[in-house]
Amino acid sequence: MPATNVRIEDVNSLINTALGGDPVGNLYEGERVFDILVKFDRERLKSVDAVRRLPVFTVDGAPVPLGQVATVDVVDGQTLIAREGSRRRLTVRCDIVGRDQGGFVTEAQERFEQEIQVPAGYRASWIGMFENLARARDHFKFVGPITVGLIALLLVVTLGSVRAALTVLMALPFAFVGGAVAIYMRDMNVNVSVGVGFAALFGVSIMNGTLMVQKITGLRKEGMHIDSAIERGANELLRPILMASLVAMLGLMPASLATGLGSDVQRPLATVIVWGLFSSTFLTLFIVPVFYRIMMPPVPGKKPARNEDDEEIAVHN
Repeated sequence: MPATNVRIEDVNSLINTALGGDPVGNLYEGERVFDILVKFDRERLKSVDAVRRLPVFTVDGAPVPLGQVATVDVVDGQTLIAREGSRRRLTVRCDIVGRDQGGFVTEAQERFEQEIQVPAGYRASWIGMFENLARARDHFKFVGPITVGLIALLLVVTLGSVRAALTVLMALPFAFVGGAVAIYMRDMNVNVSVGVGFAALFGVSIMNGTLMVQKITGLRKEGMHIDSAIERGANELLRPILMASLVAMLGLMPASLATGLGSDVQRPLATVIVWGLFSSTFLTLFIVPVFYRIMMPPVPGKKPARNEDDEEIAVHN
């Protein structure tokens, strides 16, 4: 500002001191440290004209009104200038209500690409909670097949037969039905909680199916015919399987109906487990024995007969 012989540094110092405050020292309270700020009295800054009359000094020490060396107006502007990587950043936030995060973000990104042209020198990035869903999806894609393979291997080792392991695994799609129908009927979105719920549901379903197959196979080892073993095994495991499933269902029922704080996380998980166990328990008691009869797994340590009917005739004769 050569015409008035006022330096820009002096103008900035005046504005910072008058409006924001200039630290002149520190105040210590124990381990806490506070800046001591010096700023103008609010009575001197209650109007635009008052700010224009603030004195700024020239190099020679003569006072000049701020309004003569700067334009002072009231305008709308940024209250905070955020930076990332030495570049200015402007954040647009939104809350999602009534639909899933993944679907909303996908649609928003498509419409953004179609309707908004980003000027040169600018770039747009999408961040938020939906990134957790994407990471969880990628995690499940990698861990899911490995987990299923390990479970199948353990079932083969435990039950001693590939057909027996397949009999147990065949119950999983029927367990999935109850949870999927419940999610659809309650108009819930698929999220990480739903995935965790299905994982827990499949674990309980496999446990019940394993108990059923082991019980029937044990009865066959004792010499019982396959049909009689299936009937007796299903009858003897009816109460244990119902008790184990009802404990989990009744325990999680309040969470599946919750509407308070935190229910957005616990309600989908509990809904999948409760209603998935309902269908899983029913199908384990009725469908697994049917699959067992169809697959007819061999009895470990026992020489298989040509078929079970021939074995029964040989025993009776």
